[in-house]
Amino acid sequence: MSKTEIGMWVSELLSLKIPEQKRLHPWVPNGLTILAGAPKVGKSTLAEQIALEVSEQNNVIYLALEYSIPVAQSRFSRFRNKSVFILLDGDLNRFGKGGENQLKTLLSKVPCDLLIIDVLTCLKRTTNGDYAAEYAAFAEIKQAITSFGIDCLALHHTRKGDSSDTHNAFEAIHGSTALSAVPDNLMMLTKRNNQIKLQMKGRLIEEDEINLDFVQGEYFKSDVFRTGHEISAPVFHQILTTVEELGGATTKQLVDATNKSASQISTACKTLEKRGELKNPYKGFYQPTNRGV
Repeated sequence: MSKTEIGMWVSELLSLKIPEQKRLHPWVPNGLTILAGAPKVGKSTLAEQIALEVSEQNNVIYLALEYSIPVAQSRFSRFRNKSVFILLDGDLNRFGKGGENQLKTLLSKVPCDLLIIDVLTCLKRTTNGDYAAEYAAFAEIKQAITSFGIDCLALHHTRKGDSSDTHNAFEAIHGSTALSAVPDNLMMLTKRNNQIKLQMKGRLIEEDEINLDFVQGEYFKSDVFRTGHEISAPVFHQILTTVEELGGATTKQLVDATNKSASQISTACKTLEKRGELKNPYKGFYQPTNRGV
């Protein structure tokens, strides 16, 4: 076969050995992922939790481009001794104003497995808003990131209105006509009637939807089918209070105290066990973790 300076035969392409890339976090696909949602829906809280969990074994760079020092100290108080490098408001210029070179220098000097951009519009080059310019601006950021072979989670806003009312929630992403063509994956965080959903789709992942619970400042994947009677933060509080007051409680006692089903109590207690707030020394009996068996 003849050889050219560009391109290759498909047979050559298929023979290339590509190292297997594992996900750094079960909720974040590999590559460049846009996490979109309405303002104040909880995108930053979710991204910070992901950063905290990823930093247990990997290096994270967090671009908190809207945070002042006092705000960052409050929100990142749990991150002491974690492998997270942070930039704040004013530390990084936009692309087109030197930010592209600053980011390249940063990624070449600071170890990074996951880059989090909060928010994307603080870094993206300013354009006139047309499709070609917006596409080029987003593609410029992707190219800068992929050249270092790292994963990236970039936060972005939805357009005004309730995206949960949209048949296709991804259509509500601000600038989605150009934006949806650039990243490897799109994720949408929505909250409606106290039901939190994380929807995702991408080039190499199946379209999926995860139900989440938000309990005492943390997101947990819900194991309960959402029917409007889902377990909420007050129920977790009731469980912990009852167990603490009694020094231990059976499933039936917790059912009576919360007015929830036995299966819901079991699911809630498993979540509390994972968080280290409850222990289960005997089947169907729960104790606070600070008490002996």
